[in-house]
Amino acid sequence: KSHGDRVHKLSLTCLVVSPDSRLVYSGSKDAGLLVWELGSGRKVHRVPGGRKGQESYHQGHCTAVMALAVSSDGELLASGDLGKNIHVWSTAGDKLAKLHTFLGHRDAVSALKFRRGTHTLYSASWDRSVKIWSVDERAYVETLFGHQDKICGLDAGSRERCVTAGGRDGSARVWKIVEESQLVFNGPQTSIDAISLLNEEHWVTGGEDGHLAVWGIHKKKPLCVVQHSHGLDPANSQPHW
Repeated sequence: KSHGDRVHKLSLTCLVVSPDSRLVYSGSKDAGLLVWELGSGRKVHRVPGGRKGQESYHQGHCTAVMALAVSSDGELLASGDLGKNIHVWSTAGDKLAKLHTFLGHRDAVSALKFRRGTHTLYSASWDRSVKIWSVDERAYVETLFGHQDKICGLDAGSRERCVTAGGRDGSARVWKIVEESQLVFNGPQTSIDAISLLNEEHWVTGGEDGHLAVWGIHKKKPLCVVQHSHGLDPANSQPHW
């Protein structure tokens, strides 16, 4: 089923499904946020985007929304934008009511994820850092450094750790928060742009060279790789990103 109409005026950039699979939250380059009913495709709520310069008084985002995350209890939605802001929203009554704004990243917020079973939020940014926030305490917790390029993707499970994709630095990293350490996984690929956990010990990456790779925490090289997983462009023989 296709959900869509003229509500988002520009491209969709991100979406996330509520834990009960009832709602879909979508973000767009037009800075707007939408809540949809998954079964019917009905629009339930909208937070329109503002324009640059309206940040001090506009309720929503004023630059392109880049990332969304929903907490595992379904009570919170986090949204990050090109203008370095992270907004946290209550989802009560299927409407979005802003609870707090986290500031601190020095460039676009590229990925967000709640640690499962908690209201701890991880954020990744083009400023090459990962930040940790406690939503319940409205508090900044810490910053993790190590990537050499814009971070493109992030995922987390229930343990106190997260995994990130470092774009053109070619590395995936596992951040062990409690141990204050990071594990670096370098593959043969030119970039790692997308990352997703399969379970607490394994994850999948994808990149601009068209690779899909499965990794395990105990091995520095991929456990399995599919090259050119989306084929080649017939015009120039370049792999599809």
